[in-house]
Amino acid sequence: MKNFNVLVVTPTPTHPTTRGNRKRIFQVTKTLQNQGGNIYFAYFPREWLNKIDPNSYRELRDEWEFLSVIHPSKPVVSSTDQDAYGLDDWWDDEIGQNVNWLGWGVFFDIVIVNYVFFSRAFEWVHPRALKVLDTHDRLGGRKKILQKNNLPADFFYTTEADEARGLARSDVILAIKSEEAEYFRTVTDRPVVTLGHFESLRLPPPPVRQGPIVFGYVGSENPINCENLRRFMEAAAPLLDEFAGRVEVWIGGLISTFAQTLPDARMPQVRILGRVASLDDFYASCDYIISPYDFGTGLKIKTVEAVCYGKAVIGTAHAFEGITSTEPSHQIERIADLIPVCRQAITQPDALRGHLEEVSQRITRSLRDDFEGKLGMLVEVARQRRCAVVPVAEFWKEDSAPRRRTAFMIRRLSELFHVHIVYPHANDLETRDALQEWQWKNMIHVNVDDAPGFVAARLAAIRPVLAILQAPPDDHWAVDAGSTVVADVSAETLERWKTWFGEDEGGGSVQSGMSCIFSTGLSVYADLAQALPRRVQNFLVPMIDTAFSRSDEGNILVLCDDLERHIDAILRLYAFFSREHRRSVTIDVHSCAPVSETLATRLAGFERLRLVQADACDFSVSHGYRACVHLGAELPAAVEIKSHLVNRGVCLLRLDPNPSVTGRAVDHEERFSAFGPLVASLFSILFVKGEYEARSARFLRWAEERHSVQQFDRVIKSFAVQYGQREASLLKLLSKAGATQ
Repeated sequence: MKNFNVLVVTPTPTHPTTRGNRKRIFQVTKTLQNQGGNIYFAYFPREWLNKIDPNSYRELRDEWEFLSVIHPSKPVVSSTDQDAYGLDDWWDDEIGQNVNWLGWGVFFDIVIVNYVFFSRAFEWVHPRALKVLDTHDRLGGRKKILQKNNLPADFFYTTEADEARGLARSDVILAIKSEEAEYFRTVTDRPVVTLGHFESLRLPPPPVRQGPIVFGYVGSENPINCENLRRFMEAAAPLLDEFAGRVEVWIGGLISTFAQTLPDARMPQVRILGRVASLDDFYASCDYIISPYDFGTGLKIKTVEAVCYGKAVIGTAHAFEGITSTEPSHQIERIADLIPVCRQAITQPDALRGHLEEVSQRITRSLRDDFEGKLGMLVEVARQRRCAVVPVAEFWKEDSAPRRRTAFMIRRLSELFHVHIVYPHANDLETRDALQEWQWKNMIHVNVDDAPGFVAARLAAIRPVLAILQAPPDDHWAVDAGSTVVADVSAETLERWKTWFGEDEGGGSVQSGMSCIFSTGLSVYADLAQALPRRVQNFLVPMIDTAFSRSDEGNILVLCDDLERHIDAILRLYAFFSREHRRSVTIDVHSCAPVSETLATRLAGFERLRLVQADACDFSVSHGYRACVHLGAELPAAVEIKSHLVNRGVCLLRLDPNPSVTGRAVDHEERFSAFGPLVASLFSILFVKGEYEARSARFLRWAEERHSVQQFDRVIKSFAVQYGQREASLLKLLSKAGATQ
């Protein structure tokens, strides 16, 4: 399952994969995709020369989950009259605008920018994203290397100081070989990871021995390749003359145009193939692959390619920089010293070729393990920055103390983590719109998937996971202003909840057979508990502090499925308010079942107890309901009324005073004696008297001590330290890991 998002910003497409840098970008991106990443490929078309390549576009679109081709706002810069390009000379503000726009809809766990001259893109991404710079090459001082070998300065070159400034924009730097990693560490304090290159092992059939031994070379037409090929052809000319008819050199790829200008390449023993239609066929036709480099920058992707084809490769030590190999045929000092090994390959073809092919296969497996392992660790680093929150219902409204505190907690978390809000069951369009608006305003991702299994799979890849719940004001009751109502807690569900939350969460235990009101997400937690490999960290938002903000005045609405069944509970509730509190509280009673004339007459004798019908209920704010008590079954009429009240911010309590199945004897006196104080705590904490007042005060102190904002701050800071240390430890391991062994 795809469980993290990757943004790739590049001036080079991955398709067609005809060049080394394209192969590199493809392999990094494909590996992350295979490890579970959704790939968002943002291509700035430096290589399309002001027109869309339809074949390349089609291949890119089919390969990655999302493709964005960034429209240039100005002509592409390709030359300078200065000694070096400025760091951002190749930058186009459209890149930043595009990256910013993508970030509004998708929260990227990893952002990979290819080449230091595009490092400014990091300034446009979410601060909690892991910013990875794939350098490809050392570009600071590159002009000096080219001039030392009498080559024109091409591509991008800048100063060491500007390159260091670009490196500092990232969180992690990828160097393609250890020699460049060592240099980068001298100019930046950012972690530097040596990430070589690999391609899947492909073993073409061995060439059929019917003619001369073939030495192959394939490459692109860049100045470094051209100069090194020229040197090799000059050194190899006498050998080709000596073994005329027994040996050939095949040159393929875009470098063929340059090869045609070389005098030594005009010999009959040299075949210039031009663009190679099939690399499989090319490698299958060659006995040996030559990798001749006296100098250069970056990793020689074509060397890696030949090795991963399982071919017998003969190359200089410079050609194998970044690929640790102790094979003598891979550690030749100079191009001129390749000739004796080539002579051995001609005179003893089968023995040397078989040995070098085995070495290539061994190196390929090592390259693969190193490459995939290091990228997997980078994904793990990114996960240390993620945090999932399952919040209080409708927290975005911020119209009550629990909701305001929840929103505060989430914003506080977002300062330390990349926050993903998991809000299941957001089925209606209004809720989704509200969540989206809140998400954009606060740059926090909101997940509204409905299937618990799918949510669990997402949460399993995010750590830590926090649940922000509203705390119950009593050992046996849970109250949530504005929440949905959960049905009676069955014994089976209770056991799963106990496994999930523990016996002491919320200051007490939930008992089987009792109905409770919880946050919207709680009905999903039980399903998630079985799927997640670790326990969620819970934080309680005390409900009681909401009651402190309520006025003393207001009415109570009692909804019941059958008034005859619940009349005793209603009268006890009335007695509690009229005798113990002596407040001006009117209790309106609405019965979903018809009420007998006798019972209606009985109720009429109470001054502040009114019987109301559904069509006569006025649920406007001016009516002043402070609490709603729902007795008995969940009937359509009650659901409609409660939905309206929830939208008005009215507290709800669900209770069945006569549970049919409890698994134990029911002490009605005990339950009814707690009924009045419980409703009073919903209505106003000021109404609570006697023992319940003391219990509520104790709970409030417990909640404030254990679940205050300060405590929450301490805990999330400890999380940040814990996961920050884990991130630092992973990056330290990655930085210490050198080139592939």
